[in-house]
Amino acid sequence: DLEPLRWQLRSDSDQIQLATAIALVQLGDADGVLALQRLGTDDDPGVRIQVASSIGKLGDPKLIPLLIDMLNDRGAVQRTAIDSLEQFAGETTAREIEEEGAGSETRLVAAWKSWAAQQSRTARQSADPTQEAGAR
Repeated sequence: DLEPLRWQLRSDSDQIQLATAIALVQLGDADGVLALQRLGTDDDPGVRIQVASSIGKLGDPKLIPLLIDMLNDRGAVQRTAIDSLEQFAGETTAREIEEEGAGSETRLVAAWKSWAAQQSRTARQSADPTQEAGAR
């Protein structure tokens, strides 16, 4: 029963909420994903940084859209989201994306968003092989 753990998501402490959300994601519970989504838009940039970093460590591809949303943030939050995306993409792909976006924060963010959109299309096609045939 995960209800006692879910109860911790109601804590006044962002740190307790974050630790609980991470534990729930690791246990495959959707409430953990929802809590990370909520914490990823917290007013405190420190909390958003911790969320972005945690997502990279969790390695759950379902959380990539949240990292993509966090690219719209600025400064350390955006950089941490990029660092976490690099963990999903792998070293070679991350290097290619960094080169594509070199010299411009806007180009770099666009390159990561393009990568994520391609990942999403590939995942949908893998889940539904008829989708590619229907698109022709």
